[in-house]
Amino acid sequence: MPSFRPSRRAVVTGAALAAVAPVLRPGILTAEAAAEPSEVDYVVVGSGPGGGPVAARLALAGYSVLVLEAGPAHGDDLYYTVPSLWPRTVSDPQIRWDYFVRHYSNAALHGGQFVPEKDGVLYPRSATIGGCTAHHAMVTITASPDDWSELQTITGDPTFNPDQMWKHWESVKSWQPVEQVLPFRNIGDLQIDALFLAGLTDDTTLPPGAGIKWGVDPNSWANTKANGPGFFVSPQNSTKGKRVGPREFLLATAAKRSNLQILTDALAEKVIFETTPGGAQRAVAVSYLAGRHLYQASPDATALTDSQRAELRRTVSVRKEVILAGGCFNSPQLLMLSGIGPAAHLRSVGIEPLVDVPGVGGNFQDRHEATTVIELDKPFSSIDACALTGAADDVCLDRWKTGGNLAVYGSNGAPFYIRRPYSKGRPNRPEIALLGVFGEFYNFRPGWVDKALGKPSNHFTWIAVKAYSQSRSGTVRLRSADPTVTPLINKHSFDDGTGDLYDRQAVAEGIATARRINKRSGLKYRELAPGPTTDLDTYVVREQFGHHGSCTNPIGAANESIAVLDSKHRVRGTTGLRVVDASSFRNIPGSFLWAPVATMAERAAAEILKDA
Repeated sequence: MPSFRPSRRAVVTGAALAAVAPVLRPGILTAEAAAEPSEVDYVVVGSGPGGGPVAARLALAGYSVLVLEAGPAHGDDLYYTVPSLWPRTVSDPQIRWDYFVRHYSNAALHGGQFVPEKDGVLYPRSATIGGCTAHHAMVTITASPDDWSELQTITGDPTFNPDQMWKHWESVKSWQPVEQVLPFRNIGDLQIDALFLAGLTDDTTLPPGAGIKWGVDPNSWANTKANGPGFFVSPQNSTKGKRVGPREFLLATAAKRSNLQILTDALAEKVIFETTPGGAQRAVAVSYLAGRHLYQASPDATALTDSQRAELRRTVSVRKEVILAGGCFNSPQLLMLSGIGPAAHLRSVGIEPLVDVPGVGGNFQDRHEATTVIELDKPFSSIDACALTGAADDVCLDRWKTGGNLAVYGSNGAPFYIRRPYSKGRPNRPEIALLGVFGEFYNFRPGWVDKALGKPSNHFTWIAVKAYSQSRSGTVRLRSADPTVTPLINKHSFDDGTGDLYDRQAVAEGIATARRINKRSGLKYRELAPGPTTDLDTYVVREQFGHHGSCTNPIGAANESIAVLDSKHRVRGTTGLRVVDASSFRNIPGSFLWAPVATMAERAAAEILKDA
């Protein structure tokens, strides 16, 4: 039967769950069901690090909540659970959404990652319970105090005070385990030892006169508040070497709270409004399509006819509010499909504006990342025997099943995290991060997973990450009024490729640090990227990438045209509608994204409950 066909829907719970659907949980409405609620207190669109915690907190407070998740309940559970296999999750066709985005208006500025037939660069996203935390590399770094102070200054809202936000991060940690896993040194891999020691003793990663021990937690309050440089074992969201994230918090809450239901394979079409006596647009319902792989980002998507859409269409009403949490692409898209956004743009695609909010889909920000890839003269002994495929006869998989975080597969394969200030920036603002990872990884181009996990296991990659990007002119715009079609996305990186030397040179400085560490290691290798004779500035412009898209529905002051949300995440010109996800940030936070989003979600839930 084609995936777009409607089917009977029912709630799977209790004994029936254990008997027929062991991978699901109570509260999940499956694709075979017919009893989804027609009215609830809150609808949350999206189940990632924004929507998941918000939905759970509202349900724990006693309100009825329906989560609309466009993807299925899960993909390949082994790939999801085993940290080292996370790239396999990114390419899992069951949950994969492939966007293709422009970095620049001029296609010629893109390098080898550009896909001409798609007119863009691959930007992988995930559609399943947990959102992109179901496929990401699991690196977990909390926001810096400056990230919250900036929002407090912009909005005048004291609840963004860093001390208050730290309490929300502690709320995240009440359901989110974080561990630092480094089994490679424990099993005596001399090559990883050499890289480890070279990075640890590189003086540019250390504060003057101080030595940072490898066991130090970068997420401790002391290190977070100091916001200084350091060399760390990468923290990851796992427990005993198994991935745990917002997905587990949401599912655990649904298992014990019947007032929380998660509807999978439910693609939101638009928010439905009614005009209040005062003339405001109040969100009263959400229209969605019930079916699998309906969104064109899915590799298995099939175009729908009008009659099929009518058959799949459902509506759920809200007594209180709608919370959008679809991320930096889908939340602005859904706002615009609902008539909230730049009026002229909406009319250009045949949508009559309800509220002219110019900032929707603007201000798109992302990291600038570029890699340094080396090929060693011999494989890493710690992973040489690992198949890295999930095959049943994989000896490393067997070791993980019994050894957890003491086994190689208990690590996300990114053992080292370095942060340091940029030589042209503020000394207490670490704008450059380096992530050391096993494998041959250049950027997110088609086929990257097999290359990164390929054999022989004699490649190592440093990913130089420019935090606090200066590029803030990216856009998300509708191609059409069709909710199954992906939006047009242009990052306009580096002033659309013609400027922003500050960020470009910062990435190059990160690459120089990686090269210095490689050289200090004393290992025998050849550099595959950028390559010893490559012009670094050209390389950075052509091969840089990012996967932390954010800021497309920014929080701001009432008198700012850029602002889409107020400090309580309420959408301008509307009532009963909020956005809580990476798009809500005014400026991209820290060096890694998911933990700041989850922290913001905990705060947002508290603010929503104040108005409940």
